[in-house]
Formats: sequence, C-alpha cells, structure tokens
Amino acid sequence: MENGFIKKSLSPILDDIYGNLIDEGIYGTSVEILDEYKDFFKIKTFYNYEGYILKDYIENNNEYYNYWSKLEKLIVVHNYISVSEKPDIKSNILCNLVKGDIVGSKFEEEENWTKIILLSGKEGFIRTKFLDKPIINYKDYNELYIRRNIVSTALSYMNTQYKWGGKSALGIDCSGLSFMSYYLNGAIIYRDAKFNNKYINEISIKDLDKSDLLFFPGHVGIYIGNSYYIHCSNANGKVDINSLNRNKENFNEKHYNSIIKLGSIF
Repeated sequence: MENGFIKKSLSPILDDIYGNLIDEGIYGTSVEILDEYKDFFKIKTFYNYEGYILKDYIENNNEYYNYWSKLEKLIVVHNYISVSEKPDIKSNILCNLVKGDIVGSKFEEEENWTKIILLSGKEGFIRTKFLDKPIINYKDYNELYIRRNIVSTALSYMNTQYKWGGKSALGIDCSGLSFMSYYLNGAIIYRDAKFNNKYINEISIKDLDKSDLLFFPGHVGIYIGNSYYIHCSNANGKVDINSLNRNKENFNEKHYNSIIKLGSIF
C-alpha cells in the first residue's frame, strides 16, 4: 500500500470522483493511497476517513515521503496565515495555510519569524506566534487542561460561516468544528456527526462536562459549560452557541428534544 502527504491546504476530499465535498485535507498530514481513478487517488486519512482527492494534491514520492516523515513538525495555530519567502511583511507569499496545517521546522528564528520548510521543499517564514509544537497525545496532559483547550479552540471558530465538509475558519461544518477542536489538542475523533464508540465513550447527562460531545440526528456539538454548547449548523449559517437551559434566551428546543447520545474521550 502506497503512502503520501497532503500538499495543498484545504484540498477537497470527495465522496467519489464526480461527487460532493465530504472533507478537506490537512496540509502536511499523511494518507494511505488505496486506489487511483483517472486524475484522483482514493485515500484514507490518518483519522480513517476515506474519499477521493486530486493526485496533484498528494506528494507520494517514496524518497520524499521518508524525508518529510523524519522532520520535526510545527502546527499552525492561527486561523489563516501566509508563508513568506523572507522574514519581512513585504516579502513574496509562497502559500497560505490554515489552523491545523503542518510544516517542517528548520530550528531557526529571526526576530518574530520562524523558518519552516514546505512539502514542496521550499523554505519560508511564518510569524513565530502563529506556530506551536503539536500536541501528539492528549493523554500526556492534565484532563482539565485538555478540556479547557478544546473549548477554547472551538470558541476560536466562533461566527465562522457554515460550509458542508469544511474544516477551517474560512468555512466549517458541525463535525469539522468538533474534529478540529479535538485534533488541535492531540485527540482524534471520527470526522462525522455520528456517535462512534471506537473514539469516544457514552456518558449520561449528569456526567456532562466541558468539551464533551452532544449528538443529535445528523448533527454534533461541543459542551462548553453552564448549560451551553457550541456548534455549527446550516440553520444558523455559522458557528454559534445555544443553551440546554429552557430559561436561557438561546435555548434551542428542537436540539434539546432530539439529543441521541452524549460522549466523552475521558
């Protein structure tokens, strides 16, 4: 089985080669290449999601795959950033990246800029404050810290427009919001609005805590505490907050009455 890396930020992943958007690829992350059809590869992402992506968006050279795999990585932690050719705001732009994208580290800093390497092999610069070391495994951290971080990450997408299959501040859907909020904090959940016990544990309402997931028919949200949950729905058209408390102005009775399950990674 062949392996590769996604080399275009927000690369569309489709349900078939003539089909609909179901996901967006995360720059710098690995995929398994399962098959190929015309200009497309059928792939499986590192979070076990399958779909079709243009071959041009995948780097599958074995030699380069091994090279990139061994590089120290940094993760983009700002919603949308530009990679500059030089550490200068007037410099040429090599590409644009979004929160969650992965770049290689050159272990060099110039004032407020960090030197990075792209999948193309080109070197560039990103403002240091927009990068961080990725959290590899949430279990290596304090539970309260991870819970708070997941909520904080979800809130950073507040008011982002709804986009079916989207996974960035340029457009996101309900499962994209949940997935990215967890992924950026070292936890992998399935990129879907359905409860999946391979990734999360079912809990009762009395055990509901910050960062836990609420599942509705075809929809998912993240509990942020004090009866509130954050989610992105087509009805609202954006990432928004609602309450489970009938006495709150933003109580959503339809969602409240249709909760299927509650889930937690803890």
